[in-house]
Formats: sequence, structure tokens, C-alpha cells
Amino acid sequence: MDVVSEKKVTRLVASQGKTRVFEMDDNTWVTAQHGTVSWRNNNPGNLKFEFSGSADKTVHTSRSKEKALEQAQDRYDGIVALDHWGNAVFETYEAGREAQKTLVVDQHADHTVEELVKGYSTKDYSAGGSVACSELHASGTAGGSAYRARSGAAGHRTINEQMNI
Repeated sequence: MDVVSEKKVTRLVASQGKTRVFEMDDNTWVTAQHGTVSWRNNNPGNLKFEFSGSADKTVHTSRSKEKALEQAQDRYDGIVALDHWGNAVFETYEAGREAQKTLVVDQHADHTVEELVKGYSTKDYSAGGSVACSELHASGTAGGSAYRARSGAAGHRTINEQMNI
């Protein structure tokens, strides 16, 4: 797995365009440039927390960046910051993956794969909402059971049904 660093991110020092500067747990700084936002931010699920004044001009909320970060950290382990778009920055890729799994299980367990995709993906990540998803894989475990959800015949069952929860 290609990750920004094997060390833990402790602080987002700077976020501009496609560049992130992180302070790591050994007090070194690492710069992540280019690549995807999910790679730069250790955020494979592209978890985003809207706040007033972000670079995302489609956001219409009065919530401050500080309040958005506080609420994000209360909900998911390993979030150290929000970038200028509101995307979560996780201390490790694994923490980001666990947050993604938590989101799917907590908010979409009773949805079919098609419903999950429509509810999970927003316009800014899905080219205006026109997502064609033939297969969704959620790696890891939930409740001790490995899970894999496919569209088609299985897509009419809920995620919980497919996971035998």
C-alpha cells in the first residue's frame, strides 16, 4: 500500500492546492504533493466535514472549522485536522480506513449497494452525481464478519443482509 509515510501525522502544518505539509510523531515534517486527496490526507473514504469559509464554495453552513473538527474527532478516531476543503486528515491510512468502515456500517447498513453509493458519494466527488458503480468492495471486517457487497442480484439486499448481520 502506498502511503504518505509510515509515521503518524500529528499536525497539518499547511494545506494549499494539492500540497500538504504534515508534522509527524517524530517531529519531522513531510510534504505530500500531487496524488489524490484521499492519499494526501490518509483518507481513503474521502470523509469531509463542511465548515464556513472553506475552499468549497458549494458549502452553506455557519459551522466554524474548529466546531467541524471537534465534531469529526468526536465521531472518528485518528482525525488530526481538516484541510482547506473540509476533508479529514487522518494520523494514518489505517485510521482513515477504519473511519470509512464505521461510516458505511453506521449510516448505510440497511441500504442496498445502489442506495449506499447514492448516499455516500456527493457531487463534488462523483462528477455531478452520475456514478456508475458495478462493484463496491469494503475491505476489512464489521462485527467480526468480512464483507463484500456487489451490485446486481445481491444489490437488492441490504448491506447488513449481505454481511449476515
